Amino acid sequence: MKTTPYTETYNIYSSDVCPEVQTRDEKIAEIIRWADSFAPVVWKIITSNKSQAFGKNSSLYVGWSQGSDSSRAILERLVTFYRNLQADEFGKTYSIDSYNMHVWSANFTLEHFEDKGFTGGFFKQWDGKYDRGCAFLDFTPDTLPTVIEHFVAWCGSTFETKAVKVDKQIVWTAP
Repeated sequence: MKTTPYTETYNIYSSDVCPEVQTRDEKIAEIIRWADSFAPVVWKIITSNKSQAFGKNSSLYVGWSQGSDSSRAILERLVTFYRNLQADEFGKTYSIDSYNMHVWSANFTLEHFEDKGFTGGFFKQWDGKYDRGCAFLDFTPDTLPTVIEHFVAWCGSTFETKAVKVDKQIVWTAP
């Protein structure tokens, strides 16, 4: 038998803010670089529970990465959050009449995460008889009317929206 030594060299990219988050993938390294440019906001969003829509325990994330503090789980949440910030593959922007709620919600969270009173909740559309559309969304006391407006638009007209509940409490009723 013959033994041949083999050496492989590769680059490891790691965050300046969360050095334990590392990758060898250059495309994901760009996302880490992007997150570091927003330091520390993006890292706080995905590693804390302050954001119910995109935080550490958000239902948005696939099971194994939800709630874990491992480097790989944090990286998975970062990539998912980043992808949710993107309008779409054509760079389309969305109006309240026609848009992707996840894109709007992710951008809203990034913009308002450090605002006073920032929190999140489980929004439900009430049609007078049943809860219909639902989503975890973030808001502040000052931005709640805007978030409700976007939520109602996202629910659409399949069912009449008579009220909106956040964490089981009615916060808005149709005029």
